[in-house]
Amino acid sequence: MGNQFKTMSSDDFGERVYKKINGWYSNEEQRLKDVKRIVEQREVIIGLLEKVQKVDVQPLLTFLDESGFYYRPSGHKRHHSSPGGLAEHSQGVYRIVKDWNDLEPGQRKKIPQKNSWFATQVRGN
Repeated sequence: MGNQFKTMSSDDFGERVYKKINGWYSNEEQRLKDVKRIVEQREVIIGLLEKVQKVDVQPLLTFLDESGFYYRPSGHKRHHSSPGGLAEHSQGVYRIVKDWNDLEPGQRKKIPQKNSWFATQVRGN
């Protein structure tokens, strides 16, 4: 991926993830699929961050690469508990907030999921 930031290449990143998640699998085919999915998630997130213009996101990109953010699970027992779950969960939160932000102001109060955590936070219920 040709990006404006100093990040490791997708191939190098994929090799790093492959090694980091080595002991998490008994099935090599699933491990390879997850590495591919994690690399793709990283590319999406970098693409989103390339659009940020008001702040320097290079330190954030470096932190995300070095911290294991892209390959770590979101949790151990709940949703997104597989490798890459934290990045996947974060992308989901981004999409929800973006979709909400794209609504006209009068529509923002009409979020249908009355029981969702996000809806209650947005409405202040």
